[in-house]
Amino acid sequence: MTVQVVATSDVGTLIAHELEGKYFVLTMNGARQVEFGDWLMGEFHGGDQLVYSVYNLTKKKAVKICLEAWECSLVEAVAAILSLEQVRFVDAGGARFMADSEGVANKLCNHIRHL
Repeated sequence: MTVQVVATSDVGTLIAHELEGKYFVLTMNGARQVEFGDWLMGEFHGGDQLVYSVYNLTKKKAVKICLEAWECSLVEAVAAILSLEQVRFVDAGGARFMADSEGVANKLCNHIRHL
């Protein structure tokens, strides 16, 4: 499976999009090894494990991800990333969305749909 990162948060949590229309919420440990627009390839489906080794096609290196939510709608993915208490903002395509601002979920969904 190949997904593209469409949103990143200040704490290393990401939203990635599969070409079939499904969304995934991923968490990175440590340094920013994945950024907005990066393409990731690997098998991660939320079966028996939550931590996966995937290949960042953009940066040409293997990275480990933790799968927080998988094969969900955009609305579900945005709700999942915003529900994390430590998230202060989410960046998507040059726009920054403050997690505690009014109507942020709808604004972020609309922005991601138009990327």
